[in-house]
Order: sequence, then structure tokens, then C-alpha cells
Amino acid sequence: MFRIRGLIIVGMVHLILGCPAVGQWKTFTSKRSIRALAGDSSALWAATGGGVFFYKFSNGMFKEFSTADGLHTINLSAVAVDGFGHVWFGAENGFIHRYTPATGEWQYVTDIAQIQNPQKAINRLIVSGDSLIILSDLGVSIFSISSMQFSDTYTRFGPDTNQLSGSVVDLAFFQGKICVATRSGIAMIQTTNTLQQDPRSWQVFNHLQGLPSDNVTALAALGDTLYAGTSAGVVRYDGTGWTTLPVTSGLNILDMSIYPAGICSSCGGLTPPFLVCIATDRIVFLDPATNQTNITSGFASPLTCLMRGTGGIAGTASTGIVTGLQN
Repeated sequence: MFRIRGLIIVGMVHLILGCPAVGQWKTFTSKRSIRALAGDSSALWAATGGGVFFYKFSNGMFKEFSTADGLHTINLSAVAVDGFGHVWFGAENGFIHRYTPATGEWQYVTDIAQIQNPQKAINRLIVSGDSLIILSDLGVSIFSISSMQFSDTYTRFGPDTNQLSGSVVDLAFFQGKICVATRSGIAMIQTTNTLQQDPRSWQVFNHLQGLPSDNVTALAALGDTLYAGTSAGVVRYDGTGWTTLPVTSGLNILDMSIYPAGICSSCGGLTPPFLVCIATDRIVFLDPATNQTNITSGFASPLTCLMRGTGGIAGTASTGIVTGLQN
């Protein structure tokens, strides 16, 4: 059964940043392709195609990590910070690193990397209490942080005639359901269902059920609505069906997050919490309740990912990170 130990964490961090708008974006350059971001109120960690870097906002301290510093591979694809002082990095080859900044200690999880399958990239890491949820090309794996052991793994979702296999890119909890996003659609199951290991117990959604594209890239739950980013726009699910948000129709959504309350009272005319999503050339701030939007574009390099739970930190393909700062 799909068990998550401890508190479900919605978003990674809550940075105290200002309201994003054109002219308020500062670029920090790392000369690398940013694949994933994670951090806290004072600093961030970036997983890139050339290793790891750490950046501290208050004094601009910048530190890089490569194979000479403890990494087993520099082709990284995911990063997460847990509540025990560890930073986790996932790689394209399935290798997982755990780094403890306080001690400088590295530990490694090689189980997925050793599987004889050419497609085993780690696509996203999500921390929930003592559990590290590993989303990979193989499926969903639950890993205990304290015991450094795997528990459950799910690789297939849905009936044989409409089954999703691997290629998991995101996961969210919505109205008592586990929702899994894959490159072939979305799968859902009740958290209380004792037959989660049976693929037939999962309900599957793809273009036949209203998604504008089977290629789903991100999930976000806000209030009583689940949102899914796809390669053809953002859709909302109210428990009965899917509807595309018109302002995003046709956009290749790469990542999505919730802009949390508490950062600002009115952000470019929008009242948080609301959605933040990125395409290669723009960040879209969208309040689904009012259909108000604020779009920021004009970046020097294509956008690649968002730091979740923040007001506006994004990775780029070649010019590091961009972030919205206070006036």
C-alpha cells in the first residue's frame, strides 16, 4: 500500500520574495543548464547537466560540486531538501546522491541505477516527512530517509487496455487521492485503497478523457481543484472532468507550482495563492478563480524548471536562474 510517513509537504519552501513583473527579474548566471531547483529562505541548490551548485542569497556565495567533490555523475535531473539536513540529487542514469552540508558527508542509493533498463532517469524527488518519493522513468518508488531503504514501488497504472507504464514526472495528493503524472497520461487512486499494487485499481486519464495532450508534465492541487500541465496547456479537474484554461491553450507547459500566500498581498493584480507555470519563453501567473493573468517574458535563455513553493524562481537552459526580487 502507498504509505507516506509524516506530514505531506505541499511545495518545497516559502521564500520571502517580491511580486514578479517585467523589470523586476534579476539573472544569476551559472553557465549551466538547470534541470531542477530546491532550497530554503536563504539559499538554493540547483541540479544541472554539469553537476550541482549552491547559491546563498544574502551574500552571493556560490559553490560548485562535481565528481571531484563527491558526485558519482554530473548529469543530474532532480533535487530535494529534506527536514533532516540532507540534500538529495537524482541523475539521468538512476543514481541518487545524499549530501549533508553540515558534515560534508555523501551517501549513495544505487538500486535504480543498477537495474538493467536503459530508461531509468530520476525525473523528480519529493520529500514528505520521513519519505523520499522518487519519480523516475521506471515509476514511483517510496524510500525511507531514516532507514535508507525502499518500501513500495509502482510501475504500471490502469487496466491492460489503457495502461500507463513508467515515465512518471510528478505526483500530487487531491481530495483523498494519489495522482500520478506520466508522459502518457494521469493515473489516480484513493489513498485508502488496499489494492494499489494492482494496476487495474488505478483510474487513467488521457486525451480520450479530455486532456489536451497525453504528455503531462506537472501537477498542482489548489483548493478543490487539481491542475495538470501538459504539452498543450494547463487543464483543471474538478472531480468530474477536465477543462483547459484558455490563456494556456497550446502552450508547452514545462513545470507548474503554487504561488503561496504570505509573499505579497497583491502580486501584479493577483491575490495568492494562485498558479505559476512556465513555458520555454514565459512565466504565467494565473488566478483560476478570476481568470486574471500576469505574464513575464523576454528571458535571455529558455526556461526549464521552477522552484516549487516560491514566488518566482526559475531555472534556464544556459543562463542559470532568474528570480523575482523585492522592489
